[in-house]
Amino acid sequence: MWGIASIVGLLLLIGGSYLYGLKRELRRLQQQVKELPEHASHGGRIAVEFHENDLVQLAEAVNQLVTGYEEQNIHSKQLEKNLQQAITGLSHDLRTPLTAISGYTQLLEKENDSQKQQQYLQNIHKSVERLIEMNEHFYELAKIELNQQPIQQERFSSYQRLEELFITYYEQFTAQQLTVRFPENVPETWILGDPLLYTRIVQNIIQNSLRYAKEQIIISVNVDKQVVLQIKNDLNDPSLDIQRVFDRFYTGNTSRTNAASGLGLTIAKTMAEKMGGTMTAEIKDHFFCLTMSFPKIR
Repeated sequence: MWGIASIVGLLLLIGGSYLYGLKRELRRLQQQVKELPEHASHGGRIAVEFHENDLVQLAEAVNQLVTGYEEQNIHSKQLEKNLQQAITGLSHDLRTPLTAISGYTQLLEKENDSQKQQQYLQNIHKSVERLIEMNEHFYELAKIELNQQPIQQERFSSYQRLEELFITYYEQFTAQQLTVRFPENVPETWILGDPLLYTRIVQNIIQNSLRYAKEQIIISVNVDKQVVLQIKNDLNDPSLDIQRVFDRFYTGNTSRTNAASGLGLTIAKTMAEKMGGTMTAEIKDHFFCLTMSFPKIR
């Protein structure tokens, strides 16, 4: 009897000790959870000293929630920063066309020469076009960054669509005396992505080429595990800062036209990444080279 009583007593002692340790650990975890908001911005986490499996899993789940909160907080702050930069840049850039419109309108009211009136109207028209383009680009970029741009998944030939889009700009290239050289014997360039988004990417690249190309645009294709499309043009602007070409509102020296918003390549790069691709830029042998890469599919 004494042997059984001793065993029971020992079990009760162990159980009581376990429950005491468990209760103390729960109180400690409760205190850590209360203090999380104070430390969440710089890596606050809860730690378990009483290694009971359920408590360890609970702590891991809480820490995962904290990690998710921190990542969301960083993302929100980045969006806020981007929005502030975009608003600052947009408000600064809006002054130029608005001032031009105001100035030419005043000159138009005082001018009797029909030829000068026509010139002023053309300048006003260019400034209005720039305002419209900046507004569209800003709205488009905002939709992308707020994840309001739906992404479709379709199989299509990336080079075929690129070639078709370049051909639709034939008149603009001819008017600016720009020669476009297409590659020969192009392999299959099937990718999976959003055709409309891809169309917008290529259109922005074409607009950039129209603004900055000097005489020629050369398109090349390389296909392995990736479909790599390169569009390069000789430089009309030798002062182009290659480190800033994807920066918002960077326009370089737009001597060919004043209708640049400085958002075209920013949007193109962001859209390419949304489709699982990449976009890079470099200057090589006096050519501005823009390279897109997407995973190849059959």
